[in-house]
Amino acid sequence: MPSSTVSKSLKFKLGAACIICHMEETTTPQGTPKNTAPEINLIAKFFVDGKEVGIPLQLMAKNFSTGSVGFFGSNKFSIGDGSEKGYQVQIQMIKIGSKPAK
Repeated sequence: MPSSTVSKSLKFKLGAACIICHMEETTTPQGTPKNTAPEINLIAKFFVDGKEVGIPLQLMAKNFSTGSVGFFGSNKFSIGDGSEKGYQVQIQMIKIGSKPAK
């Protein structure tokens, strides 16, 4: 079965900050084991008071050491609040139920 692409956006509000994740999803063909990292391209963008800050963060597919699969990304950037060193950002998305049964 050929793969197909679907675009979605997810929005999370954290106080004055807002995180918008734009997701481009490429469907994984049927028969792929559930503990195989999905074929999805995720980009997280960060907004404060409606303005995009920092740089977009790409989340890469990851096979975690626990056996679970999902996505991970990290970076450092400023959000324009005068912080001398900026902020470190880390996002993990773990697919529920992807860890192999024992």
